[in-house]
Amino acid sequence: MTPRVSILMPVYNNGDYVAEAIESMLCQTFTDFELIVLDDCSTDHSREVVTYLLCGSFVDFAK
Repeated sequence: MTPRVSILMPVYNNGDYVAEAIESMLCQTFTDFELIVLDDCSTDHSREVVTYLLCGSFVDFAK
C-alpha cells in the first residue's frame, strides 16, 4: 500500500543532528508516511548514523 505522505529529508554533513531529526519523524502519531533520507555526499559521519538508525526500518536512504 502506498503511503499518503512522502517526506524527503536532505542530509549534508549533519551527523550530529540527523539522528534526532529521524527519531522525531519516526515518533509521530501520524504513521501513514514514508521517510526518504537523501545524503548529498556528506564527508562527516552522517551516512553511518543514518544507516545505523534505519537498519531494518521502512525508511529509504539514497546517496
